[in-house]
Amino acid sequence: MTSKISTKRRKQIKEALFDILVNDGINKLSTKNISEKAGISEGTLYRHFSSKTDIYLSIVSDVEKDLFSKLQKIAYSSHPPRKRLKMFICEHYKYLTSHRGVSLLLFSLATYNNNQQLLTELSQLFNLQKDYFCKIITDGMENGIWDTSVSPEKLSDFYMGIPSTLNLEINLKKGSFYNKQLCNQVYMMILKILRK
Repeated sequence: MTSKISTKRRKQIKEALFDILVNDGINKLSTKNISEKAGISEGTLYRHFSSKTDIYLSIVSDVEKDLFSKLQKIAYSSHPPRKRLKMFICEHYKYLTSHRGVSLLLFSLATYNNNQQLLTELSQLFNLQKDYFCKIITDGMENGIWDTSVSPEKLSDFYMGIPSTLNLEINLKKGSFYNKQLCNQVYMMILKILRK
């Protein structure tokens, strides 16, 4: 029972962090504000997380478990590369739009945080995502369906910028949305680049 309460409280604290981040900005992220938003005392927050960095690391772990495990399954599935590419893009966008603030937080942490453990975790996530994307592209090239003169690594770099733009749009509009049409548009754009 205690671990169930602890898990629920940790989730509540992380949700409060995202609420502040999305609605008030990163400069308002303090343990005081997070605990107030979560409706708990700072002491209770510190019983569940030793610091803000501990909260951030927990969020990175959540992203790895909730998103990256799915992306890995898609990248290494037996589906044809075109289908995997579309599934990958759509799963990625669906996650980002339903978890508003995640990529804003991760980008901000990677840019402005000097905690080496956190930077290492973020770097690993970034590289995993690129590796999964490259796996799909390389498989398509090896199957003869896509242009082999396109660098999978450079295309991956290009693709990684698109979700960042999406995140910016989501945050500027102050609303969460999942636009399946956008997923299809990005998919078609990538296919045009890969066309033989």
